[in-house]
Amino acid sequence: MAVRQISQTDSLEKLRTEFNGLAATDFGDIATLDSSIAATSIVGAMNETIALVSAAAGFFIVDESSTRQLIGSGQELQVRGTTNEVTVAVQATDTMVVGLPSDVTISSSLTVGATGISSSGNISTTGSAAVKTNTIDDVSGGVININAAIITSGDATLGSINVSGNTITSNNSNLVTFNDNVSTGTNKLTVNGTEYGGTSGDIFSSSGETSFGSSIRLAPNKLLIFEGATDDAFETAISVTDPTADRVINIPDAGGDVMLTGGTGQVGNTNIADNTITSAKFNNAVSLVLYNSSGVALKTLFGAGAYN
Repeated sequence: MAVRQISQTDSLEKLRTEFNGLAATDFGDIATLDSSIAATSIVGAMNETIALVSAAAGFFIVDESSTRQLIGSGQELQVRGTTNEVTVAVQATDTMVVGLPSDVTISSSLTVGATGISSSGNISTTGSAAVKTNTIDDVSGGVININAAIITSGDATLGSINVSGNTITSNNSNLVTFNDNVSTGTNKLTVNGTEYGGTSGDIFSSSGETSFGSSIRLAPNKLLIFEGATDDAFETAISVTDPTADRVINIPDAGGDVMLTGGTGQVGNTNIADNTITSAKFNNAVSLVLYNSSGVALKTLFGAGAYN
């Protein structure tokens, strides 16, 4: 089909001749158009032809925005995966399989419906990515590595552990077990109303000492045991005789050793003040009076008249 041009200096006859040739020769005689084509224009006829071709030997692909493209006879439809996101494999016969790789990377957000995520492998987040969920379940076969916050809207469940506000409970028992150490830093851990840790709780440690903010009560028939300077098989335990009334033992404002009944060599000069032992302290006390030559008593000596 030749290119037809009309110059500014050409006559109207030239325009008429070229126009008629364009319609009759280049476009073709409309009278010779196949009777199965109902269109009366070139564009309409082409649209009908494309429809017939696609129905017989081609097809259209359409995306969610209604964008359409014809795949005609002899053409290829290429479906490509994305590394760590989607895999595509062509298999016999006339089969294409679209799946997920072993390690999936999602560069943006992942939204999961009410059924949640179930995995027998590892689930990891990197960078500042957060996990926002109501339920994390069925992870006994793998590990969940989360390098950022877990954000829940309302209550959340992690396996058999429920998180509701600031409360953690078990949904299948009354016991939650921690297999590792639990550290609260400078904050307190409260158990049944008793505060542990921190810097001012009921029980806290500082400078190698443990402080108790309330009285210490031992259960019946329990001992207070001291190891001593050497960690060996021998200890000193303190117990009390079953009291018949409330008793208070006061330790005086003094340093020294505690004297015990049945002990030997415990009393020395420093334990007895001068002029404090009287005859009342002797068993069946007898006295020896010393007189001078004038019959005046100079000294009285006391002693035990009997020995038990």
